[in-house]
Amino acid sequence: MVVVVTFHAVLYCVDVANGQVSVVPWAPGPVVWGLTWALTLLPLFFVTAGYGAAVTCQRHHGQPYAAYLDSRFRKMLGPLTLFLVTFTVASTAASWFIGVDMAVALSSRFAQLLWFMVVYLALTAAAPLLTRWLDARPALTLLTPAATAIAVDALARWRGDWDIHWMNLATVWTLAYCLGAAYQRGWFARLRTRTLWGVVAGCAACLATLVFAFGYPPSVVGFADMLVANLQPPTFAAIPLTLAQTCVLALLDRAGVGQRLPTRFLPVLGVLNALVFSTYLWHIIAIIMADGLLALVALLLPATAPVATSLPLCALVTWAMAAWLIPLLARAESRLIPPAPQRAGGGVVVGFAALVVGMWLVWQFGAVVHPRSPLGVAAVAVTLAGLYSSRHAGLAHRTAHAD
Repeated sequence: MVVVVTFHAVLYCVDVANGQVSVVPWAPGPVVWGLTWALTLLPLFFVTAGYGAAVTCQRHHGQPYAAYLDSRFRKMLGPLTLFLVTFTVASTAASWFIGVDMAVALSSRFAQLLWFMVVYLALTAAAPLLTRWLDARPALTLLTPAATAIAVDALARWRGDWDIHWMNLATVWTLAYCLGAAYQRGWFARLRTRTLWGVVAGCAACLATLVFAFGYPPSVVGFADMLVANLQPPTFAAIPLTLAQTCVLALLDRAGVGQRLPTRFLPVLGVLNALVFSTYLWHIIAIIMADGLLALVALLLPATAPVATSLPLCALVTWAMAAWLIPLLARAESRLIPPAPQRAGGGVVVGFAALVVGMWLVWQFGAVVHPRSPLGVAAVAVTLAGLYSSRHAGLAHRTAHAD
C-alpha cells in the first residue's frame, strides 16, 4: 500500500506559474518504466489475500457458506459504509452545484479506484470454490486463467481494442489468488531454493520476451508518456510478474526475514495491516489535501514553487496528511462495523452480492443521485440495499437468538 499511495501521489504534478495552478500528468521516461517491474507490488496483495482466504476456508470447513463470508467480510462493512455514503453525498451535492454532467464525469473518474474492491470482494466470494478446485485439479485451476489471459490478449490485439483487456480482471487476479492459496498449502515451501530462483529467472525472461518480441508495454503502470500498460487493465504479463513475486516472497520467508524483525515493530505492522482498506479508500483525499496545501504555499511564496511542487515533497506531504486523516476516519469506521451474528444466514450472502453489484455499478456510472443520472441512482440504490442487508442480517440474527 505504501507503493500505491506514493505512486498516486506523484502521478499528477502540481505546477504553479504566473499565479496559475495547473495539474500536469507525470511523464517519467524509460528508466521509471523499467523500475515499475520491481516496484509494483499490487500482485502480492492478491496473493496474500488468497492465502488469508485459504486459512479462513480451512477454519470454517463444514460450516455454512454464510459463516465463511461473514468472517471475511463483516469488518470491511465499516470502511465501505463510511466511504460509499460519503462519496454518494459528495457526488450528489456536486450535481446540484456544478452541474450534473460535470458531477457524473468527476464521480465516475474518482470511482475508478473501486475496481480493486469489486475484484477483491468477488474473489472473496469465490474462494471456497477456488480452493476446492485447487486441491482437486491444481494444474487445471492454474492453467485455465493463464490460458484465458493469453486468449484475451490475442483478441484485444486482433480487434485493436485495448479495453478488451478488462476481461483479464477475472483471469489474472484469480490466478494470483490461487497462488496465494497454493502458498498456504505449502507448495512453495516444498520447492528447492534453486528451483525458486529458476522460476524467478524464467519469469524475468518471459517478461523480456513479451516486451521486446511481442510488443507488450514496457511499463507495468501507465504514465503520461506510456498511456497503455500491463496492470490496469491487466495483460498476461501480470501473471509471470505475480509468479516471480510469489517466489521472491517464498525466498524471503525461507531466509527468515520476517522472523528477524524486532518485536517492537509487530504492533506497528498490526495497525498498518488493519488500515490497509481504509488507506486505499481515502488516500486520494489525502493527495488532494496535500496538493492543495503545497499549491497554496507556492502561490503565497512564489520563490518556493520549485520546491513546494516537487514530486518528493508531494509524496512526503501526502503521507503526512494520510497519517493524520486515515486514523481519524478509521475510528469512525470501527463504529460502523456491525456486531458478529450468533448465526450468519442467507441475508449476509444476499447483502454481499448486492453490495458487489452496486459497487460495480458505481465504478461504471458514478454515485450521483439526480433525475438526469438514472444509472447513478440505480448504482446508489443497489449499493445502499447491499449495505443495509449486510448490516441488518447480522443484527436480525442476534435479535432472533436473544428472543
